[in-house]
Amino acid sequence: MSIDEQARERNKAVARRMLQAWNERGETHLPAELVSPGLIRRTSEGTQRSEQGQNGRTTMEAVLPRIGFRNQVFEEQVLIADDEYVFIAWEVTGTNDRPLYGKRATFNTATAPGADIFRVRDGQIVEHWDFHSKARIHLLARLGLLNPEMVNYLIANGLLGRNRATGRLRPEDLQAWLLV
Repeated sequence: MSIDEQARERNKAVARRMLQAWNERGETHLPAELVSPGLIRRTSEGTQRSEQGQNGRTTMEAVLPRIGFRNQVFEEQVLIADDEYVFIAWEVTGTNDRPLYGKRATFNTATAPGADIFRVRDGQIVEHWDFHSKARIHLLARLGLLNPEMVNYLIANGLLGRNRATGRLRPEDLQAWLLV
């Protein structure tokens, strides 16, 4: 195996370890052992350096908190890597079995797609592009939990990106999501 092939395989292993942590440990943050200090995060909220939070976790939420989806499972769909970058597309399936964001549990099961892109150096994530807002909206809509009150809650808590022109997400901006 060439050096480039070894680097690709090491980088793929980082993405797979992330999904494994989310599934096995109930981890819904980037696992501390995979994150380089001063991680650069790129989200719908902009670019920022993340400091490690409590218990060595970065201050980000994957899709939905485990507390409302105790059985959620992330499955790898597409994994592409080179010697520096990794793209992983995944699907998450879970049953809303406990209250979530102030709403009663629906006891319904839903599946939604999501993706992450990482820049990896020495086996650690140094830069992360987060595409979780779309998966979050899909799941909430499929569970019947997406309404203007929920949209406002997600925006207020930094869990949903904003319309760049106005800084606010309008109900008509979510029309397509509500028809899922």
